[in-house]
Amino acid sequence: MSALLAVERVTKRFRGLTALSAVSFEVARGEMAVVIGPNGAGKTTLFNVITGFARPEEGRVTLSGEPLAALAPHAVVRRGLARTFQIPRPFKSLTVGETVSLARPSAAGNVLGAPGAAGVGSAERVLRLVQLWERRDEPAGTLSQGDLKLLEVARALATNPALLLLDEPYAGLGPGEMARLTRVVMDLHAAGLTLVIIEHKLRELMKLTRRVIVLHYGEKIADGTPAEVSREPRVLEAYMGGRGGMAEHA
Repeated sequence: MSALLAVERVTKRFRGLTALSAVSFEVARGEMAVVIGPNGAGKTTLFNVITGFARPEEGRVTLSGEPLAALAPHAVVRRGLARTFQIPRPFKSLTVGETVSLARPSAAGNVLGAPGAAGVGSAERVLRLVQLWERRDEPAGTLSQGDLKLLEVARALATNPALLLLDEPYAGLGPGEMARLTRVVMDLHAAGLTLVIIEHKLRELMKLTRRVIVLHYGEKIADGTPAEVSREPRVLEAYMGGRGGMAEHA
């Protein structure tokens, strides 16, 4: 499979502090990759660089071979790359259905049907995919934390992306909510959506992904299957203090 996303030797600094140091990796179309690492490893900074919220000092990011570095976030979305944020901030006075209908679909994705699909039909498909169709007429401000996370996914999905980045989607969720979100992620991946996920809740995601990328102090220190990464000495030392396996810290 050809690379949909390519991150090439990306370096980002903040007032002399190097948040990302020559980070490189590719994500193939249809793949699901998980980015992990200790707090401060540079994970969210990486997402910010990829999606146009931060500009790298060095390196470049391409989507389907086209550079993204000079684009504003809304222009990145139009190219077919959408993201969620760690803390959902819905328009509380809008209904769930209205929130999703605000999105302008790109022509890049195919999860909503035909490329560039829009309108009532696509909003219904999005809400059914994230299991919120039955709550479409409820104000977003009345949703539980678990449903807010699903609505955050729906908002991004409604832009019809070719690639969706999820930033700590499991944060703050209970076991039942995590299981529900896992089913949604599996359905989206099965529908052909390419996914890159930042997360600390390892147990859930290690059941799903075949690809794990590990960051530590802004450097990529491992990239492979969960089994391969869990045996890497640098990962054990950096992420888990050198003790046990990844499952113990999920």
